[in-house]
Amino acid sequence: MIGYAAILYSGGKDSHYALIKALEEGYNVKKLVVASPSREDSWMFHTVNVKWTALHADLLNIEYYVFRCSGIKDLEVDELKNELMRLRDEGLKYVITGVVNSNYQKAVIDDICMELGLTHITPLWGLNPYELLKLEVNLLGFIITAIQSYGLSPRWLGVKLDKNSIDEFLDNCIRYDISPVGEGGEYETFVTESPLFNGRKVCITSSRSVWNEYHWVGYLFIDNAVVC
Repeated sequence: MIGYAAILYSGGKDSHYALIKALEEGYNVKKLVVASPSREDSWMFHTVNVKWTALHADLLNIEYYVFRCSGIKDLEVDELKNELMRLRDEGLKYVITGVVNSNYQKAVIDDICMELGLTHITPLWGLNPYELLKLEVNLLGFIITAIQSYGLSPRWLGVKLDKNSIDEFLDNCIRYDISPVGEGGEYETFVTESPLFNGRKVCITSSRSVWNEYHWVGYLFIDNAVVC
């Protein structure tokens, strides 16, 4: 494969699992491209705890590339395109994302890549979201860091989805028609354990939960974390 690959990375389970699959497929992933939106209601990007993806970069030994963006729906697309254009001029060829079923997100990146002469790689596209979540639970360690959908109670904040909690979580998803992978923004995650971390992990040493019962949204903010 000529040219290097970069992954649009949030630190959540889907982008991380997409990275695993892309590496298995032989892509030369040289950069984690992390968007840092100014608004919490970004259409395209995670906002909660994205700064801690720097720890992932250290564990993965992959270059960390973070850019600020507005978080405004159409403007942030142009901002992303400008960043990818800059990277293309440095040799970028493949853009990897963890999109699963979101036609909006896939179409946006497809269009940007087509315009810039890049190739969009989507290792998780079209997978059954229920089966995908089970695969991720078996392979990774991750916690829920945001809840933005009725049907998921605040008690899920900070919970590690594992074999003991996955069935109850999926039952809630089915009952309230929630995407089991949270691709519509229903919930967000942060990976703490991965086979790519070579026996190390991210240890969260300090965090705080914020819950707004009137809007039914809540966040687990990581105040401090270390590689351990």
